[in-house]
Amino acid sequence: MRKTIKVTYVKDLINKRLANEKHTGGEKYTAAMILEEILHTTGNYKGYTHNYWVEQGYTEWINAGKPEDCLVKDKFIHGDRSIFDRTYH
Repeated sequence: MRKTIKVTYVKDLINKRLANEKHTGGEKYTAAMILEEILHTTGNYKGYTHNYWVEQGYTEWINAGKPEDCLVKDKFIHGDRSIFDRTYH
C-alpha cells in the first residue's frame, strides 16, 4: 500500500524543528538540507527567512544605523543562533 504525505506537512514539521533551540546546529543543518532537496525537487522552494532577523535583528540593525559591513550585519541576521535557525516559505 502506497502512502504519500503533503510537502507542506514536511515543511511545517521541519520549520518547527529548526526553530527549536534544543536541536544542535548539525541537526538543523541536516533537516534544512533534506527540506531544501524536497522543496527544490517538487518545485516548491520559495526561500527562507532567518528567525532572529524577523524577531529582533532587523530592529537592532535599524537602531544601529543600518551598518553594511558584512561581518557586523551577519550578527543582526542570526544573532548567536545557528545559521539554520530559519523558516522556509
